Amino acid sequence: MNGGMDKIDGFCEFYEEQVRYAFRVIADGREEAYLWDGWDRDTKTTFNLKL
Repeated sequence: MNGGMDKIDGFCEFYEEQVRYAFRVIADGREEAYLWDGWDRDTKTTFNLKL
């Protein structure tokens, strides 16, 4: 948007806040509210971290 890959994008802060919000939603365990029914059908877990 700003003329090259070596320039800071005008929406950098917006995108950063979107990512931070997404991580907060996931950390709070609320991600299912944003996903459609059956979104994980035909997927398989390859890694499961249990704390």
